[in-house]
Amino acid sequence: MEVVRDSAGTSAQLRSELRRIDNKGYGAYKDLKGAWQFPNFSLVCEHVQSDPYAPPSQFSIIIPGKEAKYPKELLSTKLRRTALADYLTRLFSKHVAEKGININSNSSSWSGNKGGALNMSAPDQYVLERTSIFIGEDGKITARVTIELPARGRSVIGEFAETILLDTVPKLVTFLYYSSQNSGLIEKHVLCVEDQDALRDELKAHQLVAFIGNGSLLPRLSGSDNRPMRKEDQPVLFQSPPELQVELRVPNKGIIKGMGIPCGITLIVGGGFNGKTTLLEAIQSGVYNKVVGDGREYVVTDPTAVKIRAEDGRSVTKVDISTFINNLPNGKSSTTFTTEDASGSTSQAASLVEAIQIGSELILLDEDTSATNILMRDRRMQMLVGKKEEPITPIINSIDLLFTEKGVSTIMVMGGSGEYFEVADTVIKMHEYLPACVTEEAKRIAEEFPSHRTREGEPKLGMFAPRVPLPSSFRKSFQGKEKLSVKHKQLLYFGTSELQLAGVEQIAEEDQSRCILQAIMFLRNYIDGNTDLLQLINVHFSPFSFSFLS
Repeated sequence: MEVVRDSAGTSAQLRSELRRIDNKGYGAYKDLKGAWQFPNFSLVCEHVQSDPYAPPSQFSIIIPGKEAKYPKELLSTKLRRTALADYLTRLFSKHVAEKGININSNSSSWSGNKGGALNMSAPDQYVLERTSIFIGEDGKITARVTIELPARGRSVIGEFAETILLDTVPKLVTFLYYSSQNSGLIEKHVLCVEDQDALRDELKAHQLVAFIGNGSLLPRLSGSDNRPMRKEDQPVLFQSPPELQVELRVPNKGIIKGMGIPCGITLIVGGGFNGKTTLLEAIQSGVYNKVVGDGREYVVTDPTAVKIRAEDGRSVTKVDISTFINNLPNGKSSTTFTTEDASGSTSQAASLVEAIQIGSELILLDEDTSATNILMRDRRMQMLVGKKEEPITPIINSIDLLFTEKGVSTIMVMGGSGEYFEVADTVIKMHEYLPACVTEEAKRIAEEFPSHRTREGEPKLGMFAPRVPLPSSFRKSFQGKEKLSVKHKQLLYFGTSELQLAGVEQIAEEDQSRCILQAIMFLRNYIDGNTDLLQLINVHFSPFSFSFLS
């Protein structure tokens, strides 16, 4: 950890310092580390990049509460402060982008000007606890930005740096004061986030695992753009079927009506391109609060929900998948299953067990991204390939036990088979993006046309052994190289280990992946080879905000 001086000087002294180091070697920028006092805020240089081509330097802008002057009502709870910080992050990053402040002045020649960009991570549609802007109980604002300190070749450009730090930064700071805000928009944003959290808290009391508010706009702009579909494209707004409609009360909006999905086993069925996956994707994003205007503000889900899928080629280490896969060839263990190259079925079985081990009470599945043989085996296949020849025991045999024994509900998209009709508690049929409750019809069909499938596997699930991380796993990952990097939200480097997160669909933003790396680094200090992962997380993360990881 770098040592930062509590007080490096005033803004006038910072100006003098920049003029002193002008045209010196790039390393002279390190003299800027410390806190520089401006009239109404402090600018703290926490880390200076090693050269013009290295990752950018890190600065914090600290505004005392008495200068920011936000009303106490907006600071009264952690959730409200998180929502306010999210609003300010969006405002700040938008202004930086609109003014081109985030664009470098890079020259094509080695000796030309380089750097100059100031950046703050721009959020997506989700309201998350971030370290880009953090607001304390006293209203103090800490805003973190990166600055690519300018250079000519490998020499300091003091005049350019002076413009950034003593002209651009103070102008940006004015956007963070309450006097610069539209108070109505801030209040609307904060109260909407508060209502979403309250709505999610209502689920357990009503024995629900998810809720989709009437009038919600579920379709997105595209597969790569998480913004709502444009109104000119005439998206269908969600409307609950009468059988599943419930009313939930939240503190600001009052009563909200919509479709409640009860605990247990729920199937989402329907023809292709009718909204099955769109509904499931909205549900899986329901673990997060959203911005006003997203369209899914009142789509909320059990916060422990995990979407799992087949991940051919993923690495698995000592996971007990014996409930779903046993009697593997060559005597390979399924109680401590380990491989560098899992198949679709073994990867999905491992992901399901890992989700349960970490405390998930809601599993989300889509047949399109699942291994067929881990979902089901019909009667005809059972007759052709006997159980003694088949090591896989499909999920259909234990999905009801997951709920009755472990309290784990399941929501599954299933469009190609009716095998799950017999075990489903609720069946929702999507047609032209509107749901209908067809549970009774599905049960009637199951009785009239029984599958004659033989139930396989044990009559009880038993225990899933807890995950206990070992200190030695960190030594293998680093091998003397403690380097952390994020290429994008689905690809991380942890020392010498590559972490591919493409199968973790609920990671919403790249900054979450950065947080994951920092959390792992933090957690390794407490790994003793005896304490299970869930206990480690509950003890060492729950009492804190994530700002301590920054």
